[in-house]
Amino acid sequence: MAAAKKQPAAHPLGKPSSTSQSSRKTKSSWRKNISLPPSIDTPPSTAPPAPHTLSNAQLFTEDRSADRNSANAILGVGLHRKKKGGAGLKSLEVLKNRSDVPAVPGRARTSGISKATKNQLRRIAQRPVLGGQEDGGAAGVKEAVKEAEFDMWDQQQKEQSERKGEEEWIEDPRRVQAKAPRTMTNINPSDPLTLARSLPALPTPHPGTSYNPTASDHASLLQLAYTSELSKEQKEREAAAFKTYLQKGRKEARDQALEAFPEEDGGKKRKRSSSFSKEGEQERVNQTLVKMMGMDSLPRAAEGEEVEEVEEEDGGQEESDEEDRVYEIKRKTKAQRARALRAKEEALAAAARKQARLAKAELYTLPSLRKKYNAALRARTEAAQKIRAKREEQIRLKGGLEGLRVGRNRVGEVSSRTEVQLEEDLAEGLRGVKTEGNLFRDRFQSFQARALAETGSNRYPVQKQGRTGKRGQKEFEIPSYRHFK
Repeated sequence: MAAAKKQPAAHPLGKPSSTSQSSRKTKSSWRKNISLPPSIDTPPSTAPPAPHTLSNAQLFTEDRSADRNSANAILGVGLHRKKKGGAGLKSLEVLKNRSDVPAVPGRARTSGISKATKNQLRRIAQRPVLGGQEDGGAAGVKEAVKEAEFDMWDQQQKEQSERKGEEEWIEDPRRVQAKAPRTMTNINPSDPLTLARSLPALPTPHPGTSYNPTASDHASLLQLAYTSELSKEQKEREAAAFKTYLQKGRKEARDQALEAFPEEDGGKKRKRSSSFSKEGEQERVNQTLVKMMGMDSLPRAAEGEEVEEVEEEDGGQEESDEEDRVYEIKRKTKAQRARALRAKEEALAAAARKQARLAKAELYTLPSLRKKYNAALRARTEAAQKIRAKREEQIRLKGGLEGLRVGRNRVGEVSSRTEVQLEEDLAEGLRGVKTEGNLFRDRFQSFQARALAETGSNRYPVQKQGRTGKRGQKEFEIPSYRHFK
């Protein structure tokens, strides 16, 4: 009987025994034969204990907090919130969570200054210094600046001096602030614009515009509106009549031109050379004499017929003699030139004596001329005062420059002053008054009537050089203060 094999010892963890292998040359042998130590340190178990091992107090708890909150909400009792004293600041939390490893440096950011601004600063820094270094920058300063007194009450001047400090030698690159035009700042009491600007912003409305006007006030308002509409209609009729007159005159001129130069050769236009020929010139002269002097038109030669030219014998002989005559140019002698010079000097002296005699005669008439001039000046002044007084009265009555010409435009009417309601549209009380009108329009028209806003539109299209059509048009606005006289 063969000898029994030796059984391997049992594994402490109950792992099945395996045959020993002397070599571990391949990966598969390494995976199959792993040497485990006899004892392994296992972590303590984190699984909860079995439920049957716990008591009832540990398994079940009575929570009545939700019921108390519901009862407080129903009864209206305020709940006290829990203070956030335990939570720290957010900034400290962010700093705490920051990494100790420095961040990767990114791309350098620009300063935010444009290239044009940098170039301007360079030009300012490279400006020449006032004066030389020897005299400390005193050269180039005017005497008025040296002798100027310092105003202690001028706070702005004091701040500028403190701000400059040691930079007095640098030239000030700031621009001088532009002043307002005199036409906007000058106040002339005799100017109608000054009177219009002094009027109240809200003029007294017509009594007929009330929600419950009297019969006479309403009738006067209706008459005023009727008069204004009648004047507008009259102007429209005059404009239409003038337009018709222009069209009629244009048509008559076209017909006369067609009669003077009718079309020939079966409706074809005549050649350009025929109108500038000798026959065409004679025909135009003939037509001009007929229209201006009422003369009969000259007989016109038929086609193919030649006009005989009759030449006078005497006239032809004279022309031939003039052509054969030879003119001989002789040079003046010295005596002739001296005689001509003396004659010229004598003529100038005589003219000077005559002018002096006339001036002496005018001196005796100087008092009468002064009286005539003063009388004419007085008459012009009185006429101007009357016109100004009439215009001021018109401005006061109308409450502004309504209907007057200011500059190149005429001030329009204030539409709110002529708004009329018929009798059936009038409300019986304040509750029945309807909202109507345009507050912005009334305000702007009041500005125009009081010379606080320009009237009309001062925009003119200008053609750009080298461009045509709408792309070449550019609009610009002329300042209104240039048109106010």
